[in-house]
Amino acid sequence: MATAKNRIPAKNGRNRNHSTSTRKPSGRTIMSPVEAEYLSVEGCERLTNLSRSTWRRYAYAGTVASCKVGGRLIIPRSEVNRILQGAMRPALATAERN
Repeated sequence: MATAKNRIPAKNGRNRNHSTSTRKPSGRTIMSPVEAEYLSVEGCERLTNLSRSTWRRYAYAGTVASCKVGGRLIIPRSEVNRILQGAMRPALATAERN
């Protein structure tokens, strides 16, 4: 059920609901667990704690695949995961020390 604030009058006089999320009867919003295939530079920053300028530098240097869509630089999630995997340190061997 839409509230008065998300209703916009339609051209024919009836109200349309412009809500894009699904609401449970309890009033909580249900978010789908879909991950984005592409991330903005800001999304990469939030995910990895590397700065936006670092992601832009990686993109323009060709370190990561990227493209511009409507003036916005986007990077495939697979490239972000690849960079993160490259930054992983190998597990320490449990060798006995003398």
